Amino acid sequence: MTHSKLHYSSLAALLALMGPAASALAQEMPARINITRPATAAEQARNDPLLRGAQPPASAAAPRRANPFALPRPQAMETIRPIPPIPGIDAPAPMPRQDAAAELPPPPPPPLLPARPPRGPFDPVGLRAGAFTLYPSIETDAVVTDNLDQTPSGKKAAAGLRLAPALRLRSNWVRHDLDVNLKGEFIQWSRDGAREGTLSADAKLRLDIRHTDYANIETSYDIGEEDGASKRLQHDVKLKTSLTHDTGRIRLTAGANVARTFYTKPLSGGSAGGDDDYTEPSVTLRASYSGSPALRPYAEISGGLRIYDKNRSGGIKRNSKGGYAEAGVEFAPDGVWSGAIGLRLAMRDYDDPSYRTAYGAGLNGSLTWRPTRLTEVKLASTFAIDEDNTSGSSGARKYKVTITPRHMLRENLTLRGELGLEYIDYIGISDHEEILTAGAELAWRFHRGFELVGAYAAEKQWSTFASADYLENRFTIGLRYRM
Repeated sequence: MTHSKLHYSSLAALLALMGPAASALAQEMPARINITRPATAAEQARNDPLLRGAQPPASAAAPRRANPFALPRPQAMETIRPIPPIPGIDAPAPMPRQDAAAELPPPPPPPLLPARPPRGPFDPVGLRAGAFTLYPSIETDAVVTDNLDQTPSGKKAAAGLRLAPALRLRSNWVRHDLDVNLKGEFIQWSRDGAREGTLSADAKLRLDIRHTDYANIETSYDIGEEDGASKRLQHDVKLKTSLTHDTGRIRLTAGANVARTFYTKPLSGGSAGGDDDYTEPSVTLRASYSGSPALRPYAEISGGLRIYDKNRSGGIKRNSKGGYAEAGVEFAPDGVWSGAIGLRLAMRDYDDPSYRTAYGAGLNGSLTWRPTRLTEVKLASTFAIDEDNTSGSSGARKYKVTITPRHMLRENLTLRGELGLEYIDYIGISDHEEILTAGAELAWRFHRGFELVGAYAAEKQWSTFASADYLENRFTIGLRYRM
């Protein structure tokens, strides 16, 4: 047996295992493949018809067996003649070849997203200054009051001119955030040369350290008239720093704060005094847990000192130490309700033995209700044990509740209101005060940035102090411009 026969037998066995069609091919293989040794010259002469004569061998005339695996031969295609052009009609452009797609220019890049539009057609858009946006505004009003000195009898009416500039700066950084606000108010009255003024400035900086850690730095400076008959200017300077670790469910915050309060003489002249200035350093810890997206219970504690520059007349030591503990919940179940409310327990212990330790409890927080896109109502409640300069009193417990509704009557017409009640309980003496405030404001935006403003405000005080009750009504009308 030759090697060719061995190879044929192995290939035929393999094709037999592949099925009937493969077995038929195996039977034809001896006729298709030369598996024997090469033919000799005599065999070639006997098989070649040219060498044998004109007659081909008998086997050549026999029809060939059809190959089941052969592909059909393609039929001749008819020549496609072009359609002659029609007079008056342009011939269509030729179809591009398949390889012409590679020659087409690349598609243009997508257009840039437009700048974010303002919230309304009459809202200010601000001024871009590099990485910041400035929002300046100014308001000038004519003011009328029926009780300039806030006295229970012998009321004196007066008219005045009010000027209220403001400036807000907001960063446009990808990371971190900076928000700065400046506000001022000055009123020059036509009677007795009386003047009123307030000024406030605050800055909030957020530093994103990691995706779970960030730091907050807040500072503020406020100037305003002291409550009472002295009308001294009270200056409050505050610095707050905090570091927050937020893992989603658990949020931990630690903060260190310092505040400074001092007094200067009033705008209308007088004495400033010198024994009421003090400094208050404090620390704060806060922890919250989110069991659901809508609720986040929290707990917060704070403690600090109040250190006076001088003792009160008579050698009374006014330094004290104290703090508070608060527990509550932050909530935002949907777009209608949101806020945070907690119960605060406060305590303050004084160095002088003649001042007894002060305790108190109250609600602290805020609640926002948005029944429609045009209406918003805010409720705020605060409680604290503050310092007080009343003779014989070591401090005062202050409770305050405020409701501020806002409704858009039209796209450019907004109505705002305010209703507040404050209760002051003087510690160490049997005196207290209740202060009720109410007001309304109507703003008509007749052009982008320009508003015509009319407002009314009333303030009523009931007090156990002699000649401390009063009622004042104020009316203002003016123009406000916001850029």
